[in-house]
Amino acid sequence: MKKLVLLLASLSVIIQFAGAQTTCANSNFSMNNFTNWTGRTGTCCPINIPTVGIVPGRHTVMTGTGMDPNTGNNLPVVCPGYAFSARLGNSGTGAQAEGLSYTINVALDSSNALFYYNYAVVMEDPGHTPAQQPRFELQVRDAFGNIIPCTSYLVSAAANIPGFQSTGSVRWKPWESVGVDLSPFIGQQVTIEMRTGDCSQSGHYGYAYIVAECRPMKLSVSYCYGSNTAVITAPPGFASYQWSDGTTGQSTSVVNPVPGQTLTVQLISISGCQAQLIAKLYQTVITPDFADTTICKNAQFTDLSTALYGINVQWDWDFGDGTTAPNTQSPAHTFPGGGTYNVELVVTSDNGCKDSITKTVTIDNVPTSAFAAPQVCGNEWSFINNSVGNNILTGIQWNFGDNSSSNDTNPVHVYPDPNLSGVWNYNVELITTNENNCSDTVVVPITIHDIPEADYNFPAVICKNGIANFTDSSFVGNENMAAWNWDFADGSSATTQNPQHSFTNSGIFPVQLIVESTNGCRDTIVQNIDVGEVPIADFPLPNACGVQIVFADSTNDQGQPIVAWDWDFGDGSGSNLQNPQHLFPANGQYTVELIVENSSGCSDTVSKLITAFDKPVADFSFVSACPLNPINMTDQSTAIYDAITSWTWITSPGNMVTTQNTSDTYTTAGYKPVTLMVSTAFGCSDTIVKNVYVYELPKPDFSAAPVCEGFVTQIVNNSQIDTGSIVAYQYDLSAAGLPMNPNAAPGVVIPSWGVYNVQLVAYSNNGCVDSVVRAITVHPNPDAAFTVFPDNGCSPLQVSFADQSTIPQGSIVMHDWDLDLGYSNLQNPNFTYGTGQYDISLTVTSDKGCIDSITDVNAVIVHPDPVAFFDPSPNSNSVIEPYFQFDNQSTGYVSSFWTFGDGTASTEQSPFHIYPNDVVGSYDVSLVVTNQFGCLDSIVERVYVYDDHVIYIPNTVTQNADGINEVLTIYGTNIVNAELLIFNRWGEKVGHAKGWQMDRLTWDGTGSNGKPLKQDTYSYKLFYSVTSGKDFEKVGHVNILR
Repeated sequence: MKKLVLLLASLSVIIQFAGAQTTCANSNFSMNNFTNWTGRTGTCCPINIPTVGIVPGRHTVMTGTGMDPNTGNNLPVVCPGYAFSARLGNSGTGAQAEGLSYTINVALDSSNALFYYNYAVVMEDPGHTPAQQPRFELQVRDAFGNIIPCTSYLVSAAANIPGFQSTGSVRWKPWESVGVDLSPFIGQQVTIEMRTGDCSQSGHYGYAYIVAECRPMKLSVSYCYGSNTAVITAPPGFASYQWSDGTTGQSTSVVNPVPGQTLTVQLISISGCQAQLIAKLYQTVITPDFADTTICKNAQFTDLSTALYGINVQWDWDFGDGTTAPNTQSPAHTFPGGGTYNVELVVTSDNGCKDSITKTVTIDNVPTSAFAAPQVCGNEWSFINNSVGNNILTGIQWNFGDNSSSNDTNPVHVYPDPNLSGVWNYNVELITTNENNCSDTVVVPITIHDIPEADYNFPAVICKNGIANFTDSSFVGNENMAAWNWDFADGSSATTQNPQHSFTNSGIFPVQLIVESTNGCRDTIVQNIDVGEVPIADFPLPNACGVQIVFADSTNDQGQPIVAWDWDFGDGSGSNLQNPQHLFPANGQYTVELIVENSSGCSDTVSKLITAFDKPVADFSFVSACPLNPINMTDQSTAIYDAITSWTWITSPGNMVTTQNTSDTYTTAGYKPVTLMVSTAFGCSDTIVKNVYVYELPKPDFSAAPVCEGFVTQIVNNSQIDTGSIVAYQYDLSAAGLPMNPNAAPGVVIPSWGVYNVQLVAYSNNGCVDSVVRAITVHPNPDAAFTVFPDNGCSPLQVSFADQSTIPQGSIVMHDWDLDLGYSNLQNPNFTYGTGQYDISLTVTSDKGCIDSITDVNAVIVHPDPVAFFDPSPNSNSVIEPYFQFDNQSTGYVSSFWTFGDGTASTEQSPFHIYPNDVVGSYDVSLVVTNQFGCLDSIVERVYVYDDHVIYIPNTVTQNADGINEVLTIYGTNIVNAELLIFNRWGEKVGHAKGWQMDRLTWDGTGSNGKPLKQDTYSYKLFYSVTSGKDFEKVGHVNILR
């Protein structure tokens, strides 16, 4: 089990009860929200909550005295002793899961090293498997996300769970407290996560109630001066406590402890983890004290108390005048009057020890501060000091409320302009002090009454006898305006805020406005008003034919210059000129209006009726024609109120006629300007210019790309016309031996090659005709031909191809050969073929792109080659038995020829061959096979004759004088030399034999000292060389028996 030992030299901290915490803000939901908590949601089971965020209804802060209805109203929704808790999950179903996590930075002083939480669980029991049941889980993770041992807790719904109660199918656990020791993670970050989940079948719920706080992971020692018993209390939330004095429980006591005596407690969590805390016992001594000098009525007490082996945490005062100040260290107090009072201070330490002190204090009477501040308009104030006192006043301090002060008796102070500062109200403070340094303070609120700023607006232009609107724009800070007095300087006045006034004379008038605020503050403004003279508008009445009419202004300016004219001609148009010209759109009567304005902005208007005579409308019609054909032009002019009496035509430069209708002939196509001028009997005239249109001639054109003989000549019609359209074509192909062709874009086959002239005639939709002649070219085709040599043979067969192609005109520039196995663009290519029959094609192309092809089927025949192959058996053999069998596995052959690499040969189909038995090495064996066409194939394989030897070493010698196996004899073949070394069991060399005679080496058991070796087992090493020159080594053992 994990253990933690904390040694406390002097423990004096009292563990606080519900609601206490250290640097774990809102862990007990005291903010009535989830600040510092992280919510998650997801599904169950298993619990998977990837979505981050607080979800109302699934994360709920609880408060009040309500009971959970699913427990038969037996479970409080808020943990007893707390104001708030949180419900994690709800009574809804759907396989939902919820989580809440809280992250703590464990303090270096261990002040929050105990995470203390209370929880209650409510779950339906559907009778599923444990993995499917509703559940509640808790785990603590370190800064790296690892689960801290002994912190995990999991419970799923089931009957008869220890600590749970049942209400129908609901299993619920009453509130239970748990402490989590975080001491091993001091200076680190840990996260506590609590999770709930419904059943995985979506039909049953599971939820929990939680609340938490942080506490010190320390022992609390209460051992007060005068007491003979020390009471030691361990942190709450653990399953069991075992004290070193043998007691159990959260607290223990020691009678008459020795100063410095130690006491240890072993704490075991609900998950079985252990922690150990140690305390040393010292008696707490409190020395209460406070300053006791003569003081004023408004007294400030200063605590001077100390504590040995403890910390003072509570101070309770009794001032001797019937009032107290509980739990205040250095209180301020106002006594009812001067005199003496017995003041008592009771001091309490963090471990519950108390002591008290009583002092008699003398209270001096204080002066009475008072002043007057008469109301004024504006921000300059005079203050009158009316303070009194029993003793001599030695100090006066004014604070005007705007961060300025004075020590004058009756000061004058100017406040900031409230319209700039935005501050209108101030608290003025007067502090007076007597000769005993006792003081009194009075605060009087004042309000600055702003002086109004008079102002008004008036029209930019005011004319004699006109109505002028005067608009008040005066301003007065944070008050209201109460009165307005106007004087218009012409003997009239007004008292309304925004009056109207009419001046009967022109000139300058000084208009005065006096305004007064609700507090009687006033201001005055005078502005000069310029009243202008009014002009008299007029103009003479003109009458005219339908031409530009000149209007002449004749206005009387009354001594002030006219600066603007506004004409309305009664036909929807107008002008701003003084003397404008205007052409009316039709004859008739029109009301013309003139508005004039002088330099003072004053205006006048006049309207008159005028008559405009009719103007004829010139017009004519015409019929377009082709060039060199006459175009007839017919007069279409009109005059509504008069008759047209004359016509003048200009149909072309220098051609003028005066008949009503006319005609003209043009040589070119396009638009031709024609002018017609008509006049009425009254003399009004009009002129029109029209563009008479002469039809365009078609522009026939065509092209035909040169083609090869026998191919279709595609004639592309490129004819155009600028206006109108071409409706018919006629091709004349007689020069090429073909009949007339009416098609617009014919495709024809000209029977032989050559160059031919072809004519195209085009007809427009207006009956205009034109033609064009173009040349068409037909190129001759080449005649493809070739020869092959040789046309048959064995594979591979190299064949030469010779071009024999011709062309009557031009040249052949490209040869494309299809050689059946490949392609070539050489004129006379060569190609090598393998076995088979091959079709050869040649395509030739002329310099004009004309093509001819020829194909020769089976032009090349290549006979098949035999395939040589054999299998030597074996591939290698020893020089002792150099025998080889060669198995001929060739195909498509009729004869064979072998060479064996040792100067010998054979024509057998599958020969057997013996190599010399005294030669070691490799031999290249060659096989050449021939078929009925005389075609050959060959193959070479290498066989090996390797060096070999045989050696036999017995392992026992029986030297018993029976003549059998008396010596160790080593036999072998192909061995040329040998040396035998004999060793005893300690590795010492004890025998030796050398040489090789008659394929053997013998040793008679004699040791290196010349004496027979005793019966025993010996090790040997044998070194020997073979006929190939290689050296070998063998090791083993030999037994000598006697």
